[in-house]
Amino acid sequence: MLGWLTMWPRIANFWQATAGAILGAGLCARLLGAPYSVHIGASGVVFGYAGYLVARGVCTRGIISILVALFVASSYELSMLLGALPLYPGVSWPSHLGGAIGGIIAARLSRQSLRPQRPPVSIFAWTTIVVIAKQMKSTALTGKFRWLKFGRSRRWASIGSQLSE
Repeated sequence: MLGWLTMWPRIANFWQATAGAILGAGLCARLLGAPYSVHIGASGVVFGYAGYLVARGVCTRGIISILVALFVASSYELSMLLGALPLYPGVSWPSHLGGAIGGIIAARLSRQSLRPQRPPVSIFAWTTIVVIAKQMKSTALTGKFRWLKFGRSRRWASIGSQLSE
């Protein structure tokens, strides 16, 4: 379920979260794990997905991301907290902790691509600027006023009256 939620709004988010979780879980298991211990399973990746989803809600501040973060935090909070602490023997807490940290880092690094980008200037704005510039040029060359219709309204205005204001 957590892997499916990371795919929203793009499938690339899933791969970013997976890479962050795998790297974080592997590095922490290697660096913090007991010598000659065996760390098996994909629980570090699951913790990474949960960390990614919660961090994505915090970083992007989108309403859907926040709702998903609240759902994940309320559903998995106790098991996430207890699983990332060295409380139970035989549980690979370093990989859990590393997966969560890796998911958080992946969400933080990908937050620029998740935020809505500022839309470029519309073609209508550029067209309006070009039309007004051409009109001003023809008015300056001929000395005559031409009439332009602005927008969808029924009013008509002259360039000369706009230049004098």
